[in-house]
Amino acid sequence: MTPHAQSCRHNFQRLAQPCSQVALPLIKLFGTRYANTQTRHYERERRYAAPSQQASKYSITYTCHQYAQLSILHLLTQQRNIMTCKAKYSIGDVSRICNVSKKTLRYYDDINLITPIRHDHNNYRYYTRDAILTVPIIKYYKQMGFTLDEMRFFIEGIESNSSYNTLKHSFISKIKELKRLKNEIQKQYISIKDWHDLITEAEIVMANNSREVSIKYIETTEYVQQKQVFNNDFKGSIINIEWTNYIDSLNIEVTGPVVINFLSLKKRLDEHPKHVRILQKPLHSAPVESLTSFGECMMASCYHIGPHENIGETYKKMFKWAEHYSYAFADESYERYVADYWSTRNSEQFVTEVLIKVER
Repeated sequence: MTPHAQSCRHNFQRLAQPCSQVALPLIKLFGTRYANTQTRHYERERRYAAPSQQASKYSITYTCHQYAQLSILHLLTQQRNIMTCKAKYSIGDVSRICNVSKKTLRYYDDINLITPIRHDHNNYRYYTRDAILTVPIIKYYKQMGFTLDEMRFFIEGIESNSSYNTLKHSFISKIKELKRLKNEIQKQYISIKDWHDLITEAEIVMANNSREVSIKYIETTEYVQQKQVFNNDFKGSIINIEWTNYIDSLNIEVTGPVVINFLSLKKRLDEHPKHVRILQKPLHSAPVESLTSFGECMMASCYHIGPHENIGETYKKMFKWAEHYSYAFADESYERYVADYWSTRNSEQFVTEVLIKVER
C-alpha cells in the first residue's frame, strides 16, 4: 500500500469514529456503491487500453475503493463538525441527525420531555448535545411500551442520579402489565381462532354435502358442565342465559361450540322436557367440581345440515346405519353446534354434528 493510500485510510477511520452512531452506515453504503461504479468504469477503460497500460484487477478495484474513501471524506467532515464542533443545534439539525420530525420535537418541548434553549432575540429553539442524545433513549423507551409521562420520569431520574431501584420498580410494573396484556390477547386469539375454525368446518361440510355416518376417535377434552332441562327450545339452549350466568358465577371464560349432552338417547326425539348437560371448553383453569371429561372413545358421527327442528331425520339415519353394520349405541348422545344462531339467522345453513358412542 502506498503512503498516500495509507494516509487516506487513516483519515477515513479517524473521521468516521466520532459520528459512527449516526452517519457511518449510510456513508459506508454510499462509498461501496461509488466504488462499484468506479470499478466498472475502470474495467471498461482497461479492456480498451494497451497491454502495457493495463493494471491488475486487484489494483483497479483497490484504487476505486481508495477513491470512494476520498469522496466521502467531505461528508464525514461535515457530520463530524455537526456532532462535535457546534455548541448548539437548531431544530432542523436535530431533525436530520436523529431522524425525527420537527413536529415531534416541538411536542416534546411542549410536554417538557426534551427542553431546548430559547434564543434571547428571536425565541428560536436550540438544543445542546446532551439534549440530542436524549432522543435515542426516548425511542428505546417507546419501543418497550412506556408512556411519555413514564419516559419523562425516567429521564428526570437519570439527570438527578437517582438509584437503580426507581428504574427497577418501573420495569417490574411494566413486565406485570405486559404479562396481563399477553394473557388477554392470548384468550382473545383462542376465542376468535376457535370460532373461525367452526365457520371453516361448516363451509366444508356444506360444500361437500357431508351427511354420511362415519366412525372416529374422540380425544379426551375437559369441559365445563351444567345440568339443565331441555324444553325443545334450541335457540334458548344454545344462546343460553342460565349458562352465561353460571359461567360468570365461576369467574371463568369459555370458548368453542356449545355441546348439549342428551342423557337418554331413547327420549331424545320425544317432545317432553328432558335432562341434559350443557358443555363448553374453558379458556383457562376452572373449579374441579364444574368440570367433566368427554372423549377417549370411538363414536359414530353424522353432520345434520339445516334447522334443528328436523334433526330427528339424522338420528333415524344413524339408527339404520348401526343396525346395518351391527353396532350398538350407548344410551346418550352429544350434539355439537358447529354453525347456529351465533353465526347466522338462516336456519338452512345450520350445521350440527351428532355424536354417539358405539360398541360392537
